[in-house]
Amino acid sequence: MGFLRLISIGFEKAFGRINFFGLVLSSLFNGTFISPFARIAFYGNISIGKNCRIASGCIFRVPKTARLVIGNNCDFREYAQVLCREGQTTEFGDNCLVQPFSFVSDNAKIGSNVILSPHSVVVAATHNFDSIETPILKQGSDTLPIEIGDNVWIGTHAIILGPSKIGSDSIIGAGTIVKGDIPEKSIVKGERKLTIIKRR
Repeated sequence: MGFLRLISIGFEKAFGRINFFGLVLSSLFNGTFISPFARIAFYGNISIGKNCRIASGCIFRVPKTARLVIGNNCDFREYAQVLCREGQTTEFGDNCLVQPFSFVSDNAKIGSNVILSPHSVVVAATHNFDSIETPILKQGSDTLPIEIGDNVWIGTHAIILGPSKIGSDSIIGAGTIVKGDIPEKSIVKGERKLTIIKRR
């Protein structure tokens, strides 16, 4: 890695920390608490509403041309992650509860009064894998948008893949994998049948 590249990375990190402290200070005036042990690296556009809480260990990444919008009264619990993508908007409505170790990435629009249970995953991107000769890591990825309506409960370890649209007032059961459209007022369960064998 060249010397100039190292300097550039150093400036980016310093700029990110300055942005972070500026965000913390501005949030003090609208009732929002951002833990000093959260990691918010942003060079793009970030908007956080009133009376929000971002707990210790949370990671938010907002690159230069990305946008993150968080409504009022949102609660991001310990180690929740939000990773935005260049040129895309990630959005949370009001009164969202994002529980520990939840993961949201890319072009996701999440409504109001949504619960993301621990270890739930919302991923609006997929790796390309058309070529056998080229490693998947080097083939890039596409954005497949996700929209989650209001008053939706995403159960623990549930996975929402793009493209998906989940209607309002729905429940996605624990461990369920969703890809596609879910009508409003639905309960979705990915049940797995257990096989029980007695030991001798």
